[in-house]
Amino acid sequence: MGWSVGPHRFLMKNRQWRPAWRFQPSTNITHAFEVLEAAAVLEYVLRVDSHGVCWVKVRTNVASAEASGPTLPLTICFAIARVYGIRVEEREW
Repeated sequence: MGWSVGPHRFLMKNRQWRPAWRFQPSTNITHAFEVLEAAAVLEYVLRVDSHGVCWVKVRTNVASAEASGPTLPLTICFAIARVYGIRVEEREW
């Protein structure tokens, strides 16, 4: 994605630093969509069922992955992590 992590901050594209408290993609839907864009996602599907359970499927030119969770931002992050082979422990929600 071209991002780096520093102490309590992220180095985003165009060499811009963003404090960790101002970038929270697992809770902020706008930030989650920034992750989708930076991850070079070609296609994504977002669903929320009648019980409020969210499901996300993402596809890049390398792989595809899906995840489910209690909120869309968190579920987007889970799916992106999986497509890049990052193991994330999901807790019961």
